[in-house]
Amino acid sequence: RPLDCACDYGNEQQVGEGIRRAIDEGVIGSREELWVTSKLWNTYHAKEHVPLALQRTLDDLGLDYLDLYLVHFPIALKFVPFEERYPPEWVYDQDAPTPTVGVDPLLRSRTMFPEKCGSGHVPCRPWVRLHA
Repeated sequence: RPLDCACDYGNEQQVGEGIRRAIDEGVIGSREELWVTSKLWNTYHAKEHVPLALQRTLDDLGLDYLDLYLVHFPIALKFVPFEERYPPEWVYDQDAPTPTVGVDPLLRSRTMFPEKCGSGHVPCRPWVRLHA
């Protein structure tokens, strides 16, 4: 039974509560029946921040280990301490007059101005997810 988690989803504590409840109520026999994946967010890519982010995820999920820990996006952002904002999300300074994360000009032109793609249809976003 796979579970796809990430600190950026903002619900790892609730997922952890669900795991404990499923075990307590006998829906699943044990943690070993699950495959739990989580993801390292962009603000924690520095090697000194990875163990902190992993431990926060484990604590929030109430687990001793993950089956898979991925880099959420290969885009490093400025570190945001947990005390300041968690999950940190995309924008480092939410009070800034403009977002501090840029958008690739080609991607922006194709998503904001679909007529430039030639077909006139809104193009597919760069993230595709299939739940089967």
